[in-house]
Amino acid sequence: MKKMGLITMGVAALLLACATVSTYPIHLRYVPEKEPPQVSTELRGKVITVTTFGDNRGVADLRTIGTRVDSEGKETPFVSSREAPSANVTKAFKTYLFKKGYTVRGETPGWGLDSQTISPEWGGWVIGGSLEELSVEVKSYVRTFYECKLKLRVVVADVKEKKVRYNQTIELSSSYKTVTFRLKTAERMINKLLAEAIERTLVDLEKG
Repeated sequence: MKKMGLITMGVAALLLACATVSTYPIHLRYVPEKEPPQVSTELRGKVITVTTFGDNRGVADLRTIGTRVDSEGKETPFVSSREAPSANVTKAFKTYLFKKGYTVRGETPGWGLDSQTISPEWGGWVIGGSLEELSVEVKSYVRTFYECKLKLRVVVADVKEKKVRYNQTIELSSSYKTVTFRLKTAERMINKLLAEAIERTLVDLEKG
């Protein structure tokens, strides 16, 4: 019986190893290399509303963010886990602002990204934008080549003045070559780009 049990476990392990991977899930989130510095006492009391980011990538499946091509030419998509990429980007901005010490409103309303559609209930600043490009591409042949790209439009407005103070498109990319494929490497690379894009947003505004 013991021998039969070992054989059964071996067959199960073999079947698991041979199972086809249909997607590679990537958790998009704000993961800084080091904790962001706290804002000044004057800015700490500023209330910020983060509105829902749009997705302008023009893809059929909004959860898809790239493809891995293995050594046999098989393509397997990378997908945003938990939520759509734009929703994860919205949450990433909120996480960053909390870590900085701002007061962030819990509500996440929609916004037309212009001064006319600003609500007086949104506090001091309102932040929104759109995801223009987000891709994780991996090709495995003799070696594995990773390439990540991010293009993010960010708009920041002063709620009381009803004036857009920041309207920029941030475009970043990175690449890496190694021997083996690791999903965590792809996830770490794209999240590093996202963190850099987010951190760039308020630099000029905080300087006054």
